[in-house]
Amino acid sequence: MNIKYITSSEARDLLQDLKENSPEEAKEFEYVRQFSRLSKKDAVEAVKKISELSGFSEEVCVKIVDLMPSNIEQMLAILNSYKLTPKDEVLSSIIDYLKELQ
Repeated sequence: MNIKYITSSEARDLLQDLKENSPEEAKEFEYVRQFSRLSKKDAVEAVKKISELSGFSEEVCVKIVDLMPSNIEQMLAILNSYKLTPKDEVLSSIIDYLKELQ
């Protein structure tokens, strides 16, 4: 089975495009509509850029884009759950990039 990780922005667009939503899909759409911060295009580009900057997996990059950490401490909290400890330069470059998106 192939797994494709998508950002909340991508999920929002997918759910919005459905003609008829089940009650569960309607709840999911409302959640991702409320919390997704980027357009689908910007989110996809951000995942790619963060992957290039860091070498992180797609899963980790998607999580970073969804949570949009604003400082190194928040970034480390995310990365700790994946047992990743990148160099400070990598963290700073990602944070700087995310600040440009906001």
